Amino acid sequence: MTITPARRRVAPAVVGALLGSVTLAAIPASMSPATAAPAPAPAPVTTTIDDRALTGTARFAYEGRWTTGSGLGDGWHAGTETYTDGTASQSVTLTFTGTRAVVLGAKHPNHGIAEITVDGEQVADFDGYATQITHGQTIVDTGDLDQGEHTVTISYPGIKNPAAGGLGGQVDRAEITGEAPVDSPWVAIPHPQELDLADAPAWSPGDLTRILIPEVGDDGLLAEAERLSSEMAQITDREAPEIVIGDEGRATPSDVVLQVGDVAVSDDPEAYTVTVGTGVRVLGESTEGVFRGTRQLVQNLTATDGVPAGVASGTPAVVERSLHLDAARKFYSKEWIIDELHDAAYVGLNTFQFHFSENEGFRIESDRYPQVVSEEHLTKEDVREILAVAKSLHIDVVPSLGMPGHLEQVLKQFPELQLRERNGDLVRGALDVTEPEAVELALDLVDEYVDLFPDAEYWNIGADEFVQFWRMQDYPILNDAAVERFGPGANGFDMLTDFANTIAGRLRQEGLVPRVWNDGMFRGSVVELDDDIQINWWTQHDGRMATLDRVLGTGATVVNFSDDFFYYVLDQAAEYKYPTAARIWNADWRPGVFPRIQRDDAKPQIMPSPYSDQLRGVSFAIWSDRPEAESEEQVSRGIREPLRAMAERSWNDGSVLTLERFAEVDRALGRAPGIDEPLGAPGTVTVLPEGEVTTPFADVAPDQQFAADIAWLAQRGITTGWDEPDGTRTFRPLTHLNRDAMAAFLHRLAGSPEVTRPATSPFADVAESDQFYDEILWLHQQGISTGWQEADGTRTFRPLEPIARDAMAAFLYRLADAEDAPVTTTPFTDVAPTDQYATEIAWAARTGITTGWTGNDGTALYRPLEPINRDAIAAFLHRFDVRAS
Repeated sequence: MTITPARRRVAPAVVGALLGSVTLAAIPASMSPATAAPAPAPAPVTTTIDDRALTGTARFAYEGRWTTGSGLGDGWHAGTETYTDGTASQSVTLTFTGTRAVVLGAKHPNHGIAEITVDGEQVADFDGYATQITHGQTIVDTGDLDQGEHTVTISYPGIKNPAAGGLGGQVDRAEITGEAPVDSPWVAIPHPQELDLADAPAWSPGDLTRILIPEVGDDGLLAEAERLSSEMAQITDREAPEIVIGDEGRATPSDVVLQVGDVAVSDDPEAYTVTVGTGVRVLGESTEGVFRGTRQLVQNLTATDGVPAGVASGTPAVVERSLHLDAARKFYSKEWIIDELHDAAYVGLNTFQFHFSENEGFRIESDRYPQVVSEEHLTKEDVREILAVAKSLHIDVVPSLGMPGHLEQVLKQFPELQLRERNGDLVRGALDVTEPEAVELALDLVDEYVDLFPDAEYWNIGADEFVQFWRMQDYPILNDAAVERFGPGANGFDMLTDFANTIAGRLRQEGLVPRVWNDGMFRGSVVELDDDIQINWWTQHDGRMATLDRVLGTGATVVNFSDDFFYYVLDQAAEYKYPTAARIWNADWRPGVFPRIQRDDAKPQIMPSPYSDQLRGVSFAIWSDRPEAESEEQVSRGIREPLRAMAERSWNDGSVLTLERFAEVDRALGRAPGIDEPLGAPGTVTVLPEGEVTTPFADVAPDQQFAADIAWLAQRGITTGWDEPDGTRTFRPLTHLNRDAMAAFLHRLAGSPEVTRPATSPFADVAESDQFYDEILWLHQQGISTGWQEADGTRTFRPLEPIARDAMAAFLYRLADAEDAPVTTTPFTDVAPTDQYATEIAWAARTGITTGWTGNDGTALYRPLEPINRDAIAAFLHRFDVRAS
């Protein structure tokens, strides 16, 4: 990502090429605030890196056997430390970018001596022995280093203090000091990957702002325009902007233009580029990309009332960014689910896994099996409404009907189809997959709900926690059936895999891609999982589960549901801790960081970036194990920050934001528009007649010369014209423009900067009480006009004289801060190279600001001493805004 200085000047011609007719105003250096003394170098900052940070610019890499412990809780940073017994030449290397690192850990009666190198150079050893356990001990302090990348390696070679009882060691965290990262003024989650800021005022919508889309009949783009119109009205407390449909060339400078087209950064459908000047252009690779781009606008407007000028682009690191909701154990209202969908889409999530069946509840109306449905449930019409909202927000819904486990609510009505233990006891929630009638029940449930989700592309079968997998041998019904069906060596896992394949076959017939949880898969001896079944990878808490490497080796596609970071289990049941942004940031989590093999193992399973198609995406999961522990409102508050942390880091494969900056942005964004207060109606939709230009002036016809330029002048607020007695407004296009009005026009073109009044006027003929006094002062202070030196020694401006065409060229030349060499020829026969302002007139011709006239003899004329009319000055200023550099 590139963040350029906030006061960098941008050539209008360059930005004009990016924006088409929506351009940044020309802001020469002479118009910028007074030059300040050089800013002091930013103070260095110190950040804490957790022992579990294994990716990113600051990371630990462990060699040998290391284990992560969490027994001390708050006594360790982020609740964990990583330790080794030191018996096999273990080592850990910290890589960081900065000027200093301090690695902290513990001293212990059983710790040995560590050998330490900094950038490959041996430094003092660290004796980890102490008679009592003491935490927060400095293992190594590098001291001051040059800013850059460095390494610190801590090795345990098997030596110790004679008093020590062991050879081990422990690492808790590192404190990294270095240059402060640049805080971007762009306020959005996810942050753009590429951001090039311009030296121009932030954009905010005005009374004349419209939303333009280029094609009639593009219902998707029209829907995005209508959504944005309603959101802008709510955020800015203005009338909803009008929506106009017409060619991009019809856009006026303050408009927001929405377009679908090729985005330079990526061909991903969600890719976007937002270009901000006096107006805005949102270009998306698809309407979904346009939606992502407009989220950037909406968030900046929400947080700061403006959008920084420049160009922002983004494309996701992984295709799918999901929210999973266990709406089975706990009933969640339709309204709450819809609000959460809006919040999820607001920060770039695009998938919702809707889990509606569990041991404790079945929460969607059933026509075929009404007896299994919980008392509190959603009707099918409720679900259709949820699906419609999700579709409008570009969120794909993945139905999740867990089976053959987690079916207790269903099996209460069908106990004869429930699996039994060796002793004959019913296995809670487990369907007896050895019975054809039980499999038919499962297929029939799937058939009913497939019809309810007509737009779904994926379906989560579940297949997790079917039985207690670590004692599969204790389920003889499964093992005996496996041997009978698949031959010697088959086991209960083969029966589970076969069941998953059977359900997947039915889903495949309906055009759906099946998914299963990872914990029970790839553990059979005979039956292989169908190739197209995708894996929801949630845990590796049992070392007997198939590893990520093994599963990827089969070619399977996975979605990372890491329970290490993203399991929000109500009341922190099952020994889970609530996810936090701090834990996610401190570990430098990225989409390729999967759960550790066993929960006390120091090494997570990592897919390298850039990610292959085998990594489909990531998901945050709400599990309602203790449904009464939290209200809907409490769940919303609890998930917001960690969910947004996942959204930021999954879109960007990490983040340029510090944790502190991320938290600031999160707070500034609030909830998505429309949640706390319903959105109002969008602005009216107008299809622009082809070729017609409209202006607010009664004396400017659509087909009149310079009509489009006069319309632009009005849209920019550079002119208001005159209010006539009959209630109309006029522009008086053929009237000469006086010098005082010219000062006002240029001042407004520059954004109406503040003017500091001197003790006395610099011009004898301009008083403080005169109209446009401040504008004339500004023109003088910027060196754009010097006026005349009179015989009595005073200077005059002659405010009521018409401005001549040669002086107009000089004004614009100075406004652009142009520095052309003196000309030896000019394009006009009536302007000699030695004439006053010849260089300035030639510059105006070269940049396309003026074309002049063709004389009767075919030569080009400029007519330098003629007064300039108001219609012509509209053309001059419009061309200047677009073309001058």
